[in-house]
Amino acid sequence: MAESMHLRHAAPVISAHFTADGSRLVTATGDDANIWDTTTGELLYACPYVGNVLADALLLPDNRHLFLGDIAFGDSYLRDLTTGAVTTTSTMIQAQCVALAPAQRGILIASWDDHLRGAVQLLDEQTTQLVRSYATQLDGMIMRVIVSRDSRRFLALQVCFSVWSDIVGDDVIFLFDLDTGQPLRRFAGPSSMYDVAFVPGEREVAASYAEGVLWWDIATGEVAGQYRRPHRPITSLAFAPSGKVLAVGCEDGTVLLVSWPDLHVLHRFSDQAKRINRLAFSPDGRLLASTSEDETACLRHVAA
Repeated sequence: MAESMHLRHAAPVISAHFTADGSRLVTATGDDANIWDTTTGELLYACPYVGNVLADALLLPDNRHLFLGDIAFGDSYLRDLTTGAVTTTSTMIQAQCVALAPAQRGILIASWDDHLRGAVQLLDEQTTQLVRSYATQLDGMIMRVIVSRDSRRFLALQVCFSVWSDIVGDDVIFLFDLDTGQPLRRFAGPSSMYDVAFVPGEREVAASYAEGVLWWDIATGEVAGQYRRPHRPITSLAFAPSGKVLAVGCEDGTVLLVSWPDLHVLHRFSDQAKRINRLAFSPDGRLLASTSEDETACLRHVAA
């Protein structure tokens, strides 16, 4: 099954995003962002970071502008790859994670607000000006945002804690309406949830956590199922566009392809040595990208 390409970096790789046509993969470390050709594995563009600490990076649909999300002081950047010009969004919140909202021609950035409560902002992708804000009203930081296929809703995974009292709570997933800013549903989970995704059909929400994967019914908010992997925390997950395969990444660097919804292991990859930070399928489902603490991103041909 799996011809693979290892894309070497100089630091742990924290994120991966395919372009809409699947021809490019954008990866980020805390120090730089890189754009790769997904056919050859060639590094097409390397962008040493000019801010504080890079948390995530996106290539915008025009394939000319690279958005760089900064965690340290909220100083995110939009870089023109042709001219090198940089536009700074210094008035915005910190960006622990980012996602494209194509229907709104916008960029979601998420972390916490001035009161150290979960917050998301929608920025105009051309001007980086603030379009809309979203708030969870809970102490803690949003670690992951995922936009629905129709760009009408998004998920925000929040790690709940208070820096004032050192109290740590169970993590929470919020479902927001992108256009109105209203929270539609809240899913209470265990502590130490790592990643979140819409289940195929987008009637359920799934999250990875220390013991496996949980999923909830969106209509009721109730837990609908569980996939357990004892002694191997699942740190990332992604569903193939076909809806037939779930990819999960583990603390020890293992990546599993699991049939959905019957949950049989189809394939196991063990060619990365440390924690898997992010998984992403290409839009056609032919490629799976995994990023790791071992300073590599791996591109695999999986035809899922």
